Amino acid sequence: MNDLTGFRNFRSFQGIRTKNGRTLRAGVFARSDNPHALPEEDMILLREADYRIVVDLRRDEERAARPDLLAAAPGFEYHPLTLNSKPYLGRYPLSDSKMVARAYFSELPAAVAPLRKIFHLFAEAENGVLFHCEAGKDRTGVVAALLLTLVGAEEAEIIDDYAASLDRLYGEGADVFLADRELIPKAEVMEYFLDFFYAKYISSESFFTGIGLSESDREMIKRKFVSR
Repeated sequence: MNDLTGFRNFRSFQGIRTKNGRTLRAGVFARSDNPHALPEEDMILLREADYRIVVDLRRDEERAARPDLLAAAPGFEYHPLTLNSKPYLGRYPLSDSKMVARAYFSELPAAVAPLRKIFHLFAEAENGVLFHCEAGKDRTGVVAALLLTLVGAEEAEIIDDYAASLDRLYGEGADVFLADRELIPKAEVMEYFLDFFYAKYISSESFFTGIGLSESDREMIKRKFVSR
């Protein structure tokens, strides 16, 4: 969907490789920055691609300040599901990539309930799902990484997907767009995050079992997302 003009950080997961040699399908999940300024042409393209379910990971004050235009647009089903109750900034030292990864990882225990709701919605969705936060790199990056671990994506693919935000967001105009330039989405951030994740949870299955996501939900996500 290269014709979308109202996003700075949109992408699907189409073609990402899994550890068992399969690939991920188009039209099932996509990630983005906040669609606060989408032209009607982009909304048409999203509907045509069947990305009709929208999950907004932001906090209430963020939604009020920069509303998601898809929330009230015809043909979309909008779900405000806050991932983190407070911003990373001001609560964690963010002096290097390892500290950024530690901030992401440290929020997981407090996010059990919203993550369970988010992934249950992913499983139940009958249309494609677009999930986003503000810039589409941190909260969205964590949810994307967890989703990709769930379906068995190769680790290098998870890292590359996360790091794709770097070129998209840290170019011309980024000073205006980004409020949190300390949270730079370098590949090594996701490398550290995955190290922390597997050191504690051992496997993706163990993590999702621990947050209360049912086996049927996990299998439903895999069936519709992974090619056969």
